[in-house]
Amino acid sequence: MEYDFFDTDEDFVLDLDDALQAELEDTEWEDAVGELSEDMPLEERVALYQRIRTAGVLPDDASFFLIVWALENLVEERVTEIYEKQYAMRFARVAEEQGLDDDLLAVLESDELPQEYRALQLEFAAAVDALEVAVFQSFGELKMATLYKTDPEEFDRRYDAGYAYFFGEAEGYASNLGEELQD
Repeated sequence: MEYDFFDTDEDFVLDLDDALQAELEDTEWEDAVGELSEDMPLEERVALYQRIRTAGVLPDDASFFLIVWALENLVEERVTEIYEKQYAMRFARVAEEQGLDDDLLAVLESDELPQEYRALQLEFAAAVDALEVAVFQSFGELKMATLYKTDPEEFDRRYDAGYAYFFGEAEGYASNLGEELQD
């Protein structure tokens, strides 16, 4: 099954909860993870996942995946707000000035975009990266924030390994929202 990693898609959340519950069945964590639901706020999930990591009941990469997944969904909620408040009108203005419609934007490669539009994409990607780091830090994930900034390949490897622990091989997840926007 393929998932959108930045979506709190109900099917993915339920599958993740089921996988975590199966892993922690017959442990002291069984009751805590048994209370997981698709309606549980992401902030509460982060706190639970951090306690699970501290207890050492899962491999490090599996706990890393859980925490990053929840934090990146929090980031995604905030990215939408930032985009709407700070970038949507600017992108629309530049697209109109450059004669770019949605169909054309869908087929142009990054290096084919007008410089002003590409610069705005890079500015937005940098804002998203900064937000990602700030969210990691705000939840006490300083090492995670540092890894995200300094070694994105290792960050991705750990996330993929954690995903694979629960679901099998990952499909090549890219943790860096900013990179996705730059491509």
